[in-house]
Amino acid sequence: MSSVLTTRRLTVRSYKYAVGNPNYHWHNTYEFFERSGFTGTTAAQMQAFGQAIADAERAIHHTETRLDRAVMSTWIDDHTPYDPLSFTEISYALAGTRAISVDASPRNVVYNMTRVVETGRSGKAAYRGCISQGDYETGPDLGIIPDSTRWAALEVLTGALFADITTAISTHLVGDWVPAMLSNIVIGGVPTFTARTVYDYVQRNIGMNKADHKYFDRA
Repeated sequence: MSSVLTTRRLTVRSYKYAVGNPNYHWHNTYEFFERSGFTGTTAAQMQAFGQAIADAERAIHHTETRLDRAVMSTWIDDHTPYDPLSFTEISYALAGTRAISVDASPRNVVYNMTRVVETGRSGKAAYRGCISQGDYETGPDLGIIPDSTRWAALEVLTGALFADITTAISTHLVGDWVPAMLSNIVIGGVPTFTARTVYDYVQRNIGMNKADHKYFDRA
């Protein structure tokens, strides 16, 4: 990525792994959009921003999860040729800070949040490495039932995650940046770029995703 960010679209992928399986990585993706047309964030500010997102994520991940690195890039349409110079990577060695209860859950157990947007369909964000076996119970035909006390505490941490990310935006990025959901919608056969502002993260449920689900299995 160039020394000064001139695009109005930014993607940050935050990669993690479990202590017992450092060869299996997954990531969560954050997208941002600059609304005013004024940009000029430096490379150093970009790296500080990536670090701040990792710091914000630590609280919802339990202590058996390691936050490994962030890959940051300009948002590129699917039809645009791959350009390795549009990416930058920063490494950090951070552990989750949420106290684990009993044992860590299998990696197919995920914590689901909803990205709240003003219009259109809300987006689901699924997080591995957050849930331990003491966070829920299961029973015949009951599915997954969260422990009420730990579930309430995790809800608070979810709100804090979004607040910390918005603080990181105002601290490190130059311009009028907001968390967003970026996409191309085909209208009349023409791809049309859309950026929907994300206003909050809301706790959703504890669910199951295959360990090799393509949504997560990125190295």
